Parts: sequence; C-alpha cells; structure tokens
Amino acid sequence: MSAQSSYRRVNVTGRGNGDRDRCLVDVIVDGAAQVEIRGDDGNLTNISGQAPRWRRLECTAPLPPNPVDFQFRPIQGRGQMQVVGAARDGAPAVIRIDDPEGGAAGYTFELTWRTGPRFGRGFQSFREEGPVGQISPGISACQRAVEDRLRADGYDRVRIPSIHAEDRPGGGDRVSGYAEAQRRRGSEQFDFSCSVNLQRGEVRSLDMNPRY
Repeated sequence: MSAQSSYRRVNVTGRGNGDRDRCLVDVIVDGAAQVEIRGDDGNLTNISGQAPRWRRLECTAPLPPNPVDFQFRPIQGRGQMQVVGAARDGAPAVIRIDDPEGGAAGYTFELTWRTGPRFGRGFQSFREEGPVGQISPGISACQRAVEDRLRADGYDRVRIPSIHAEDRPGGGDRVSGYAEAQRRRGSEQFDFSCSVNLQRGEVRSLDMNPRY
C-alpha cells in the first residue's frame, strides 16, 4: 500500500526578517511522517501510524531551488525531527518526524535561508510583490526567455511567481524558479533554470521541465 500524502500550498506572507527568509511548519503526527517543502508547495506524507495533519504552513517567501545557508530549527515536539533531504538543485527540503508515544502530538519547526545581498556575490531573489533590491539584467533576461519559450509553445498567459539568481565565481551564474502558464486546455507549471551572465543580461542556455 502506498503512503498517504496531503498537499498544501504555502501561505506566503512576504515579510522577511532582516537578511533571512523562513518557513514555519506546524503539523499533527501520530507515528511517523515526512514533510516536503518545494517552492511554495508542501506535502505531508504518512509513513506509519495515523494520518498526519497540517496545522500551519507559512513562509516569508517560496523556498528557493538552491537556498543559501539553509538551516533547520526544531521548535516543539516530543519525538524526533531531522532533515533527511536538503533543498538542492530543485529537490525539496525533506524533514522526517518520528513520534514514539501513543496518541497524536503537535510538531513545529522552522526552515530559514539567507536572502543574500542586493549586488555582488551571493543570492538574489524576486517575489511577486516586488524585488529585493534592484533586479539584475540577467534575471530580467531569463524571465523574458522563459516567457518567450512558453508563448512559442502556445501558452497565452505566463506568470512567474518565483525566480532566484545565484551569482557564482568563474562565470557559472544561474537563474532558477518556476512558471505558471495557461492555454485553452488548462494551466501547467514548469521548473526552469537559465545559465546567464547576470550583469550583461545574456542567457547562454535555458532548461525547462514540467513541474509535478
């Protein structure tokens, strides 16, 4: 029998604390469960015991594909909580919860990551409500490339809820995120990653795949 899962969309508040964003997760577990956070999507999977339940899933921003200085902090829970999968290259952050005692109990933990400087080396993020600092030409160029690709494929409405740039030494700059696109048959989501020159606004390559 396959494990039961419960999906929840993140409540994005858009209110970061200084130079760090965070996700606050609160669930009910009776047995063992696994929490996955990817972008602004949350998935709660039952491993054993009674089906777990969401109580709260709130983030100041979607979790980036490659968060800088990613940290996990358990806040409340009588059992064990541990990171079994770090958010890297688009993979979700995965936290396992083991509740050894009888009956259900609440578990709360926090994920945090650095938003990065506005200019120079580091991480730069863009959210729907506006940029963190000035958006570099490379981010804008990647956004245009994604929109052009999707419109060429027949999508007439394109929205990019989350786009993030990583300014790497040695010319390995990348811009990643996900897009929502609509056409007559319905809407779809895509993960994308651009190889770019952030300052010149040059897109060297664009990889895009359906988001499941």
